[in-house]
Amino acid sequence: MRRRPITSAVASFAALAALAGTVGSAGAGSGPTWGANVDPDLVQAVVSGTSGDGAVTHAQLRYHVLVFGSGLEGPKGITGITWRDTLDSVSGDSATVSADQIVQMSANKSVQYITGDDPVGPSGSEIAVGPSGAALATLYPQIDGAPGQWSQGAAGSGVGIAIIDTGITPRGDFGGRLVQVTLPAQDGTQSADAVGHGTAVAGIAAGASADGRFIGIAPASPIYAINVARADGVYTSDVIAGLDWVARNAHDKKIGVVNLSLSQVQPSSYLANALDTAVEKVWRQGVIVVVSSGNLGADSAKFAPGNDPYAITVGATDTNDTAAVGDDTLASFSSFGTTLDGISKPEIVAPGRQPAPADSSLARSAPAGYVTSEPTGTYIRISGTSFSAPQVAGAAALLLSQHPGLSPDQVKWILTQGERPLAGSDAGALDLTLATPLTAHPASANRGLAWASYGRAGERTAEFRAAESSSESAKQASESERAATSQDGEAANSCAKAAGLVATPKSSGQAANLWQDCSKRLDEAAISWDKAAGYWADANQPANAAADEKLAAADWMKSNSARTSGAGQAAILVDTTNVTTAPNKAAAWDKAAAWDKAAAWDKAAAWDKAAAWDITMWNRAAAWDAATLDKAAAWDKAAAWDHAAAWDAAAWG
Repeated sequence: MRRRPITSAVASFAALAALAGTVGSAGAGSGPTWGANVDPDLVQAVVSGTSGDGAVTHAQLRYHVLVFGSGLEGPKGITGITWRDTLDSVSGDSATVSADQIVQMSANKSVQYITGDDPVGPSGSEIAVGPSGAALATLYPQIDGAPGQWSQGAAGSGVGIAIIDTGITPRGDFGGRLVQVTLPAQDGTQSADAVGHGTAVAGIAAGASADGRFIGIAPASPIYAINVARADGVYTSDVIAGLDWVARNAHDKKIGVVNLSLSQVQPSSYLANALDTAVEKVWRQGVIVVVSSGNLGADSAKFAPGNDPYAITVGATDTNDTAAVGDDTLASFSSFGTTLDGISKPEIVAPGRQPAPADSSLARSAPAGYVTSEPTGTYIRISGTSFSAPQVAGAAALLLSQHPGLSPDQVKWILTQGERPLAGSDAGALDLTLATPLTAHPASANRGLAWASYGRAGERTAEFRAAESSSESAKQASESERAATSQDGEAANSCAKAAGLVATPKSSGQAANLWQDCSKRLDEAAISWDKAAGYWADANQPANAAADEKLAAADWMKSNSARTSGAGQAAILVDTTNVTTAPNKAAAWDKAAAWDKAAAWDKAAAWDKAAAWDITMWNRAAAWDAATLDKAAAWDKAAAWDHAAAWDAAAWG
C-alpha cells in the first residue's frame, strides 16, 4: 500500500477541507466531501484523476481499493460497485469503484478505512544470459545439496507446496501431484498458466521430468496452483485471498510451504501492510512462507512481502554455469539491504539463473537460443529472485518430510544457520548438506519481533492512521540513517587528511581547518543518528532506536576529539610563525592560550553533551529493554492464543 509523509497528509486534508462541498461527482462543482476514513493518498489519486483505466472522463475512472470494517452489508448494497475478494485475514474486502462510490462508502459507519489496493508484480521473468555448453541441464539441485536428501529417501512426499502466482500449466513434470485451486471470487480466468511464470516457479520447487534431466528440489511434493493473475492485473487483495485460502485449507490438505515470487510496487513498513499481515497469519498457523527479495539491486529491500521479518526472503546468486560453488557471486539484479523497519534482507540466497519449464507466452517471446524443446516439454533459461525462492521452498518441504514436527521458525533457523558463506553478501547460500545436521537440535528464528496487525477486526480509523504513521516514521528513520552514514564518511575523510599532515608551520593551518571540518560533520552525523533514533522510537522499534543512540553518542565524542586536535594544530601554527621578539612571542602565547581555552570549553561542552547523551541512551535503552521484555511476555501469551486459533482454523478449514 502507498505510504505518505505525515506532513503531506495534513496538507492534503487541509486543501481538501477548503474544497469540500456536497457529495457529488468527483471534479464536479465544489467537489465531494471525503470522510476521515479515506486514505489521503487515495484522495489525492482521485482528485488528480491519475489512477484510472484508459482515456475516460474523470467521473468514469475506476479505482481498486481495500475496504476495512466488520460487517460491510451497507457498502455492499451500493449500486455499481464490483466486489473483488473477501479478505478474512485483514477483516476487509477489495473492490473496484468510482470516486462517487468511495465517498458513499466512507459515509457508512461500518467502514473503518478505505485505501488503495496496490498492484503486485512477479519478481523475475527476465530472460537470462544465453545457455552455455551444458545447454539446459539443471545445476541448482547439486549446488543446493538436494541429491543428498533424495538419497536418504526425502523428496517432499506428504508436504504440499502452495504456489501463489500466475497459475501452473499441467505437464508431465508434475504428474498427478498438481492440484488446481479456484478461489471463491475468481473472475473466470483460466487456471492454467498463460504467462509461464508460475509454471517455471513450480518446476524449480517440485518438478520432475520423466527423463530425469529437469528435477526440482522437492520432486515428490504435492503442488497447489493458486492463480492470482486476473484479466485486469494482479493486486494485493488477490494475493491476500490466496493466502486466506491456504490458511483455511493447510491442515486438511497438509500444505507445509507457501511460495510468493512477487512483490508490491510501493515501499512500506511491514507493521502497516495488509499483505504482510496476511503472510504472518499463515506463518502463525504453522505454514512456512518463502518470498523472493526482488530484482532491484542494492538498497531495495523495502517492498512487501519481501520486507516481512518472519518470512524467509530469498535473493539470487549467479553460478557462472558451473556446479562448483567457489565462483558463485551475488547476482547483480538481486535486491538486498535494510527494510524500512531496520531488518536486513534477504536472509538466504540461491541460484537465480537456470532452466525452467515454460510452455507459455514467456517461452514464445524469448530470443532464439534461450528455449529448448525436449521430449518432456519446452524449457527456457530465465533469471530472477522469483526462481531462487522456490528452491528454498522445496528445501523447506524436504526438511518437513523428514521432520514433520518442525515449526516455521525452526525451519528458518535451520536453513539460515546452515548457509554456505558467499563472498560479498551478508546472506549465505542455501546448502542442505550443511543445514540438515542442524535438525537434531533446532532453535527458533524471529525472536523478539513484533507481529504485523494491519486490518484487525474492530480497529478504528484512528488506529489505521497510527499504523500508517508508524510506517512513515520507519521510512524517515531510514532516511536519517542514510544521511548520518554519508556525514560519517565525509568526516572520516577530513579526519584522515588532517591526521596525515605533519605538525609543521606549513601544514598546521591546513590540518586545523580539516580537523574543524571533521568535527562539524561529526556533529551533523550525531544529530542525524539522534533523529533516526527518535523516528525508530515513534515506529515502536526500540532495538534500532537504541543502536542509533549509541552511534550518536560515539559521534559526539569523536567530534570533541577532532575539535581538540584542531585547536592543538592551530596553537602550533601560532607558536612557530614569525615569533622573533618577546612581545610577538607573548602575543603568540596569548593566542595559543586562547585556543587552549576554546578547546577546553569545547571539550567541556562536548563531554557534557556526550554525558547527557550517554545518560539518555542508557535510560532509553533500559526503558526499551523493559518494554521489549514486557512485549515478549505479552507476545508469548498471544502465541498461546494464536496456537488455539490455529486449531480452530484446522477444525473448520
